[in-house]
Order: sequence, then C-alpha cells, then structure tokens
Amino acid sequence: MHIKAFELMMKTNTLACNVKFMIEGEEEVGSAHLGLWIRENKSRLTGDVILISDTSIIANDIPSIDVGLRGLSYVEVEVTGPNRDLHSGVYGGAVANPITILCEMIAKMKDENNHITIPGFYDDVIELSAAEREELNKAPFSLDEYKSDLGINDVLGEKGFTTLEEQVSDLPLK
Repeated sequence: MHIKAFELMMKTNTLACNVKFMIEGEEEVGSAHLGLWIRENKSRLTGDVILISDTSIIANDIPSIDVGLRGLSYVEVEVTGPNRDLHSGVYGGAVANPITILCEMIAKMKDENNHITIPGFYDDVIELSAAEREELNKAPFSLDEYKSDLGINDVLGEKGFTTLEEQVSDLPLK
C-alpha cells in the first residue's frame, strides 16, 4: 500500500482498499493442504498486493516490512564404504571411514569467508545494490544487543556483509 493511502486510512479511520486475510496454520508441518486450497480458491485470492505477516519486525514502534526470507533445501546423502565394519586399529589409515567423508563434505560446503561453495548455489540469487545495502543498514540495529539477546559471543556471517544484510528481511517503511 502506498504510504499516502496508509496516512489517509489512519486519518479517516477507513480502508482505502479491499483487504483479505488468509491464515494458514500448517507451516511448521509442511503446509500439506495449502496447495490444494489455493487451487480450489484461486478466484478468492486475487489482489494487487500480497503481504505475508509471518515474519519479524525491527521493533514494535518501527513499521517495517520483510522483503525476503531464506528457504530450506532438503537433501539426502548416502555415503557408502566397505562391505563390513572395519576395526580402526587395523584399517584406519588405509580405508576411508564413511562418516569422516561425510564430515569433510559438510565442512567443504563453505569456504574460510563463509561463502557457500556448492556449484550453482548463487545462480538465482539477486544481489543487493549499493543503494539497497546503504538503505538497509540505516535500520536501527545494535550488534551488542543482538548478541546479548541471543546469548552469543559473536555472529558468524559471510565476509563482506553486515548482520542486517545476512538476515536481509526487515526494511523500515518510510
């Protein structure tokens, strides 16, 4: 919604548009019924803007909007090894242990700068422009308060990005 329309709505206590709510409660269990419901109710879901509110905010007194969320990727990896359990004292230096190989695979998924090394991972990622990064980092944020709130000593993000950029979701509304 345009900010002027929002201001008018607040002044007149009226809505400047048609508002529809869809509350979906199966997110944490895979939203098994959502796709079918959407297909069956497509005509009821038309609109000019969609706002998903199952997200965070910068602060209770700072209007903000999420512009992106990280997704999940589920994969199954099977690492096979010898045809039987091997005694490490006899075979340990000569035959690779599948759990060691799996640990090495996982460790190699990021480099020393926490950049993901999986080929093609960033192919469809839209990078923030310099102006977007500048605007994002104007949001009120205290790294010390963030760490204190989470009970951590330090953050771990990709080199060259701020903690706000790593999260890249909440943007203050102007």
